[in-house]
Amino acid sequence: MKHFAKSVEQQQSGLFMPRVTKLDKHKFVAYLDTRIDHLWSMDLQGQPVRICKKRKSAEKAALALLAEAMRQRQAQPSA
Repeated sequence: MKHFAKSVEQQQSGLFMPRVTKLDKHKFVAYLDTRIDHLWSMDLQGQPVRICKKRKSAEKAALALLAEAMRQRQAQPSA
């Protein structure tokens, strides 16, 4: 999906990275990685995960998770 690839490219310098991974023959998982310095961490305790039957729907779910995480981050007051 071109839109997903462009979003991932744009997020390379951001705080969150949308990811899609194949779990099984017909199961894909969508989640977000969080930037820690120059590394990425899969923080499953803090971020929701979506399981989908098709890669395309998992990519859409990953982008939705990214949008929600960005909204939550902007809503938090900076200390």
